[in-house]
Amino acid sequence: MRNSPVWKLVCLFGSLKLAIILLAILAAACAVATFTESNFSTKLAEATIYKAPWFTCWLALLCTNLLAVTLTRWPWQRKHIGFITTHFGIITLLVGALIGSIWGFEGNVVLQIDVPTNQVITGHNVVQVEGPNDGRLYWTAFDAEMTPPSPGQLRRFPVPDTSLTIVANDLSTSLCREPALLAVSDASPAILLEFSSSMAAIPIRVPLLLGSSSQKFDFFRLAKILFLPKLPERRSRIISESYMVFSYYPPIRGETSKENTGWEAVLNPDGSVLTLISPANQPKTLKVSEHLGHSVQIDSSTICVEAFWPDFKICNGKPTSASQLPKNPAVLLRISAPLKSSSYLPLLEIAPHSDNEHILCYQLSRGGDVYASGRLGLGAFFHTGWGDWKAKLLEFLPSASLISRFIPSPTSTGVTGFQAYLQSKDGLRGPSAWVGPGVATTLLHRDGFIRIAYGLSMHRLPFNIRLRSFTVPRYEGTDIPSNYISLLDFHDDRTGTHKQATSRMNHPASFPGGWWRTLTGWNYKFSQAQWDPTNLRETTLQVLYDPGWLFKWSGSFAICVGIFTMFYLTRTQ
Repeated sequence: MRNSPVWKLVCLFGSLKLAIILLAILAAACAVATFTESNFSTKLAEATIYKAPWFTCWLALLCTNLLAVTLTRWPWQRKHIGFITTHFGIITLLVGALIGSIWGFEGNVVLQIDVPTNQVITGHNVVQVEGPNDGRLYWTAFDAEMTPPSPGQLRRFPVPDTSLTIVANDLSTSLCREPALLAVSDASPAILLEFSSSMAAIPIRVPLLLGSSSQKFDFFRLAKILFLPKLPERRSRIISESYMVFSYYPPIRGETSKENTGWEAVLNPDGSVLTLISPANQPKTLKVSEHLGHSVQIDSSTICVEAFWPDFKICNGKPTSASQLPKNPAVLLRISAPLKSSSYLPLLEIAPHSDNEHILCYQLSRGGDVYASGRLGLGAFFHTGWGDWKAKLLEFLPSASLISRFIPSPTSTGVTGFQAYLQSKDGLRGPSAWVGPGVATTLLHRDGFIRIAYGLSMHRLPFNIRLRSFTVPRYEGTDIPSNYISLLDFHDDRTGTHKQATSRMNHPASFPGGWWRTLTGWNYKFSQAQWDPTNLRETTLQVLYDPGWLFKWSGSFAICVGIFTMFYLTRTQ
């Protein structure tokens, strides 16, 4: 028997040298995984080591080595009990881990009171594609961060029942959502405005859809914006003032009404540069020679440098210059600005032009008084008078709907997604679009369009779960939670099983229940994961299903018994 090919193969796989090599590489892999998990992410450690196919094969080879080692001791004797028990315990433990990895899962379920659900969010990223013929969702496991697409390394996803292919060609870890307009038939007019300011790092885009709740927008409590079929008639009140600005003397204001524009001006010593300070304390510099005799629009005000004297003096009651040398520079300013009431928020109203379908009309008012108005075409902008905010018309569609799309953010904050396009068999490409989590993206092509989404996969439970109540008791005299109590209803339509259970801190609820399911691990366990202190009608539970649980614990117990037997019972015999 010991000279047979089978026995030689058993001895080969059960050699000590092979065991040392396997354990050394396994230890090195675990060390690298621990470093990766600590310095990068758990997801990267799982993708490259823990859940990589090579690691599973390596564990299978280790199990083969352990089994072969026990067979090399045949025929077994009493002194081999501890040795064999320990090795079979390790094999059982590894088998349980493999079963749990393949058939088990872990995720979170968001519950709202009296709203049944069976959808669990897992930690695995997938690409979901909507079938153009049957409307079904087809998903493919894909983690853009672990296998990043690039122009040199394309990722392809077939579209079911079509000749089209989705091609991912770029990755971004800082995608942000922005509003956009989509041209459709039989819809209302829509516009897309962009507001920019030196105080804002990125512009703010505001979509407005006529005849809907989206036709108005509250601009961060700074102003209100309305998109209307027609501009309402309002009063227009403009105030104007003029005054002399000197380099070495205080300014002299002309006769004005009780109100003033709020502007201040400072002239430099040689009279070449004029610094204007707005009512919002925003400075603006002008070269006198370039703006002499011309008007300039700043915010909602009109400023004109009407005259300049290098060496100002009064001669025969009229201002003149004694010389061309900058001994006493002075300028005459005229500033026109709308009268603003401080008791009302500004209002921006926009409406289509009555005679030109490609032009919009706008008016800015405060307290019912218009302080600026005009016409607006694509790409044109105007000053709002709200600090240094400027508004620009990006799009105007006579029939459109509002959508949301992803774009790479200029900042480092955002979500992870990828850029993709549709490609047919003849190589024709459609336009590219960014695909991000939580929002379905439409990819266009000459042969049709496809809806695609990217994000965490959903696992459907074989039963429904309903939250009856959620309470958070506190320690007496404090706001610190002492417990999290979720009263749950479980219902399985297939078997008609109905059960009510309570999930508490460190005491998860389980379904279907029963001692044998608890013993084998064929139970779904629900424990507290997250909660919102402002909304006690909702909670998030962690869901754990591990069918390899019994193997893991049996293997661990066998390892302990085997080690105890080898090191203690054997010595006493």
